[in-house]
Amino acid sequence: IFFNFLRDKDFRQQIVWGGEEYKAKHWQPVEIYMYPHNLILNFWTELGLLGALLFIWIIIRFFMISIQMINKRVIGYEFWVMGIMGAMIVVVVHGIVDVPYFKNDLAIIFWVLISIIGIMKLEIKEDNKNS
Repeated sequence: IFFNFLRDKDFRQQIVWGGEEYKAKHWQPVEIYMYPHNLILNFWTELGLLGALLFIWIIIRFFMISIQMINKRVIGYEFWVMGIMGAMIVVVVHGIVDVPYFKNDLAIIFWVLISIIGIMKLEIKEDNKNS
């Protein structure tokens, strides 16, 4: 990022056509997008304490439902649930050191994992009602 500290009128032309000395004098290496490199802290800064707690609750509820489904030993779903749990574990563990959620494709994957477990839970409830 280049800053016009001296209020130079020809600042833009000097940056493009000026020498390296002029560029070095006005260059400030600044990261614009500062964010905490932690999933929970990032949710806390973006959505506040209530948003961070809600996000934690969603993750905990996801694992509770997944473990319940594995313990019920529903035929045909055990390995699917373990695979989906593994994918969520990867997202959460990676979220300790980086913020994978706020890259759009990873946010979609997160909600797809949540929805797959929800759909499986609904299917199991429906099968139990019909039998």
